[in-house]
Amino acid sequence: MRYSRLLEFRPAKAGRDELSLDTKVPSRERDPDKSGKDLVQPTMVASIPINRDWHTINRRKLMSVSETIKARRSIRAYQNKSLSGELVDKLSEALLWAPSAGNLQSRKFYFVYNNTIKQALAQATHGQNFILQAPLVIVGCADIAKVEPRYGLRGTSLFALQDVAASIQNLMLVAQENGLGTVWIGAFDEDRAAKALKLPNYLRPVIIVPVGYSAQKPMAPPRVSQQEAIEIIE
Repeated sequence: MRYSRLLEFRPAKAGRDELSLDTKVPSRERDPDKSGKDLVQPTMVASIPINRDWHTINRRKLMSVSETIKARRSIRAYQNKSLSGELVDKLSEALLWAPSAGNLQSRKFYFVYNNTIKQALAQATHGQNFILQAPLVIVGCADIAKVEPRYGLRGTSLFALQDVAASIQNLMLVAQENGLGTVWIGAFDEDRAAKALKLPNYLRPVIIVPVGYSAQKPMAPPRVSQQEAIEIIE
């Protein structure tokens, strides 16, 4: 008697959050060597956890980089929901793996959870108080001391800023991939932000990014055409 093993996917029972295998469910197959009778054979059943977040999570995992880029939105309202340590680690890794001029990595990031400092940062941004709703506020700083010895004025006025910008783009895409919202805030008083964070003189704050679970669903803003934005030189 021959048996074949089939793989079937079935939703797991409520409350189960693991992938389990079950070989007790039979299936039938015609035996070509016998009298045409059906053979009962074991089937491997993979129980897949199903809950209201499962489809969303896996849909995010299946998103391509291009899809993630197009799905990102500027979020200015956040849920009262904290971030897990695992998510924060992913955001940190995204910041670190961005390219930088000369691989000097002339940048430093402050992860702000303190409400008093958030309030000071909100005041520095001329009243963008939605910052206070976000569980995490990240301030990206250009490290002048790292870049100046090698690149001089070009490094301090451009390269270090580009280093921060590259990291923040990574951060925003990883946040989007993991169901988080962000917004790029460049309009703020640098001196007030530096004072709030007690920054040393060689660090220049160049961007503030609230991070959290979005409480809004903005429509995609219009984009210029490729013809307008891109000039082909042959």
